[in-house]
Amino acid sequence: MSGKENTNDDAFVAFVQLRGLQRFTGQHGWVQMQASSKDNFDKLLRSTLAELHRNDVLDESQLLDISCLKKFGTIEDVKGDGNCGFYAILLGLEKMGKIEPRSMTVTEFRKDLWEYAKTNEKQIRDEAIPESQKKSVKNAISWMTDVLDPLFRVTRRSYETGCHRCDWICGHWHFPLIAHKFQIAIVVYSSEKRTTITKPTKSDWLPRLLAHPRSLARAPWSVDIASAIFLVHANGCHYLHLSVPSDIQEPPEEDQSMKEPEQRDGSNPIDLDSVTI
Repeated sequence: MSGKENTNDDAFVAFVQLRGLQRFTGQHGWVQMQASSKDNFDKLLRSTLAELHRNDVLDESQLLDISCLKKFGTIEDVKGDGNCGFYAILLGLEKMGKIEPRSMTVTEFRKDLWEYAKTNEKQIRDEAIPESQKKSVKNAISWMTDVLDPLFRVTRRSYETGCHRCDWICGHWHFPLIAHKFQIAIVVYSSEKRTTITKPTKSDWLPRLLAHPRSLARAPWSVDIASAIFLVHANGCHYLHLSVPSDIQEPPEEDQSMKEPEQRDGSNPIDLDSVTI
């Protein structure tokens, strides 16, 4: 790889990290950052991290270095207006042929999921929601406030210009719902180097591990790569789409993703970071 390509890769990684930090710091009112060119991203990233450290807002463990995920596929950014999780899922559905490209707006997609959740509530609760979370949706009020309202509010006409954080996608409830509706798997590489696998009737999470897609294709997870959406949850605040080739090669034998980690008893398999836009 040439030096120029390396520079572009570094700039892209810094760009995504900076975008995440822009949102994170914006939430806490610390700094407002702007960059006039890609050359400024790394400098801004370092200075912003220093500012966050000084104010005890963020430490290095909260940042996901997405450069290590580029060996899995192509990282594709989406608009960060509060709908990023929905945009990334839509992009994945288009790429696997579940929906026609650009056939649905984010508002239409939200409403479609909302109607599916209303119509198939019992089936989704029984089959898709992990056992550790079923107690949280034992009554109609929880189903309405946790699942339905963040998807679509009948008093709102459009989400095309963005949305408030109360309407962001929630991995706890919406990923199982989407996996169930489209009969797909959703794999999320998130902060703390964690891999989450959500399937139509089962969810697993692998702590402290960014599992190679080919490793996930084997038992006990048996993820069909061609029928899976891969997402990156960068720095706990922004979803991106990860296009993984269906014929991706096996990881090296020493790759840690080949090992099956233990899941803690009573843990929440899809306890994704809450700050997401």
